[in-house]
Amino acid sequence: MRDSIDRSKAAFQSEEALMKLLFQAQDHITNKWNKTVFNWNKTLAQLMIIFGDCLKLNL
Repeated sequence: MRDSIDRSKAAFQSEEALMKLLFQAQDHITNKWNKTVFNWNKTLAQLMIIFGDCLKLNL
């Protein structure tokens, strides 16, 4: 994963290229995650306050 981060420091060809890289990084992290997220409700509430207009959740 570190190699892909180093190679990604160059300018992105498009917004779609950036979004693909972010999705791949998130997917890589999610696949390795095996811990409980403590206080997730509090965290989510704060995220909704700060980023409510652009945070879309399907709960």
